[in-house]
Amino acid sequence: ILEIPSELRDFSSLTIPIPRSSLKHFKDKIEAFRNEIMSEVNAGSQDFFEVYQINLQLFPVTKTKG
Repeated sequence: ILEIPSELRDFSSLTIPIPRSSLKHFKDKIEAFRNEIMSEVNAGSQDFFEVYQINLQLFPVTKTKG
């Protein structure tokens, strides 16, 4: 990772409280974002030079009930 210049990479993270009742909403937003990115990639130039990896993860970091 350190060999890749910072202008060619992005790492960020959020640790936030989410009510369980809102979990589906946030999962839906992640899916919509993925679909938006794919639509832009598919509609863009076919003149690709590099392949990038995008990771989005949503999981509890606290002990869950039941």
